[in-house]
Amino acid sequence: MPDSGLLFILGRAAFFGLLTLAGTLIALRQSAKFRRNGYWWWLGGAICMALLMPFAYMAMTSYNISYTDALLLRDLHAGSWRVAEGYAVVAGVGIAGLIDLFIFRRPSR
Repeated sequence: MPDSGLLFILGRAAFFGLLTLAGTLIALRQSAKFRRNGYWWWLGGAICMALLMPFAYMAMTSYNISYTDALLLRDLHAGSWRVAEGYAVVAGVGIAGLIDLFIFRRPSR
């Protein structure tokens, strides 16, 4: 299947990760309320998404794979991109938080 190739999986995950990174940075810059409270809910939701995506991957494939195999992406089948997408979303939100913390909130001298 074309949607189980490594290039497709990484490309799709990179797209969603960059989209999440940009959206989170925009939200962090625009709203002080989101910066205080919303970011932590957003990060928690992204972590829950990353932990639940292997279940979606297991449900949508007819292969008999375990949660560990799905979580670690040991076997690439159709739907593997969902797990990689969950990891990329967590990475995008985390990196956006670090960028906001260390670059945008740097005290001016």
